[in-house]
Amino acid sequence: MTAGFAFLAFRLSFASLTALAVEHGVAGNVVGMFACLVDGGAVVGTVGVVMARSTGRRTWPYWATVAGFAATSLGFNVAHSDGTAAGIAIAITPPAAQLVGTELLVRMLPSAGSSAETATDVAPAVAAARTATAAATVARDTVSAAVRRCPTW
Repeated sequence: MTAGFAFLAFRLSFASLTALAVEHGVAGNVVGMFACLVDGGAVVGTVGVVMARSTGRRTWPYWATVAGFAATSLGFNVAHSDGTAAGIAIAITPPAAQLVGTELLVRMLPSAGSSAETATDVAPAVAAARTATAAATVARDTVSAAVRRCPTW
């Protein structure tokens, strides 16, 4: 569920970021790459937080990555909005949802060395990782399809 939630946030923000990039003259064959870099940074940071926590390493560098890319996405999404209260609320929802999803995912996972029960608690995390991998595959296929539709490469 968490991976699906994150995918929806990514997809909504992806639409806004690609539209903003087109409006500002970014070539059609790379707008998808721009959006994937911005929102993908938050996804990479999320994976880092989960992995660091599960191995007992510090999580703050990964949280900084999540927050930095979420803030970048938020800024670009707001810039693409129509400036009304409703438009801004719509624009901030995907990055905010990504941050909430990340926090909830991390809170659900056991921390390193939590107890002997940790081994059995890992099964839900493995299932979540598989779901996230499937969502990432869908995102990759979406970007690939968008790139194929571009007139020149």
